[in-house]
Amino acid sequence: PGVPVKGVICTSPAPPSTLRKVIYECSSRRHFTEVGDGRNDLLATPAKCTHGQDGTHRLVRKLYAKQCGPSDEHQLVFGGDRIPGVRDDDYSVPEETERAVWAHATELFPAAIYDLVRGTLRAASDEAGAWAGLMPFSADGKPIVGELAPLGLPNLWMACGFGPSGVMEGPMAASL
Repeated sequence: PGVPVKGVICTSPAPPSTLRKVIYECSSRRHFTEVGDGRNDLLATPAKCTHGQDGTHRLVRKLYAKQCGPSDEHQLVFGGDRIPGVRDDDYSVPEETERAVWAHATELFPAAIYDLVRGTLRAASDEAGAWAGLMPFSADGKPIVGELAPLGLPNLWMACGFGPSGVMEGPMAASL
């Protein structure tokens, strides 16, 4: 039912209002439309991952960027990698993945952000970083929502498998 997929985020300090909008790079959407979403039921690989089941073979690049507010010290956040086939306790960020996210970010953003990010990385690399979290994808790409009373757990409901949309779709599922 649920498949752990590692999502990788890179961060860099930045002055307030460096990036006023969330920015999405759309080559992955084009790839998933033209080539297919990568779902493989035999290997339990969920749809729309950036890497193959082995976690090392990159299928497509995906990137978004946003700036977090004062509580996050105005961090620029770059993310997009979705790596299947990981253990459910693996929060490591492979060095090659971190390099690939930074390379993609600096390639796509305007010169001012490029200089800011590159300068920050050169001047204060200890302030830039990367982290990973696990996103529970369902094998078929559909959320898993339902009451667990038939399993002997009355008054308990499950709402999971939303993948990268869980923060937005999870609360709506809970309200239903």
